[in-house]
Amino acid sequence: MTTWKDFYRSQDGAAVAEYALLLALISAVALIGVGAVGTSLSALWADVMAKWP
Repeated sequence: MTTWKDFYRSQDGAAVAEYALLLALISAVALIGVGAVGTSLSALWADVMAKWP
């Protein structure tokens, strides 16, 4: 099994930078998606609780 140290040493600097940028982009998209879904679910939950007797 390859360790992170071996992975880092086997890649040149440009490839590591590209992986870091890709990880940052994926993280940003995930955070935006979770935020949007969270807001939607919060509104849905508030609507359900308002209609509850």
